[in-house]
Amino acid sequence: MLHRTNWNTRLPEPVKGNSLCDTILIIKYKSMKNYEEVVGIDVSKKTIDVSCHLAQQHHVFTNDVKGYQSMINWVFKQTKGVSVFYCFENTGNYSLKLASYLSLKGIAYVEVDLQQKVGHFF
Repeated sequence: MLHRTNWNTRLPEPVKGNSLCDTILIIKYKSMKNYEEVVGIDVSKKTIDVSCHLAQQHHVFTNDVKGYQSMINWVFKQTKGVSVFYCFENTGNYSLKLASYLSLKGIAYVEVDLQQKVGHFF
């Protein structure tokens, strides 16, 4: 599932690779035109590991609503209120709650499905 923001430019061709790093670089290239910070999230059953790219900060939260609220507050403090874009891998039921929470809050994010080729996202 891809939640697009206001992306008006195309990526330079060719785009090679199908790793999470390649995908995040593509997303970063496109999203950084509208956002000042990228937050990467590694989602597991009980926790979410959150990294603020430019702020170079990392923290672990619980994978539940309380953890999501804490994450949003922590990210806001780390990034000093700049516009933030969230990115995480689709891990099925483990990431579904996070995606639902961010959608309900109107927070921009992309959920990457690594089972598909990168070219299918754009």
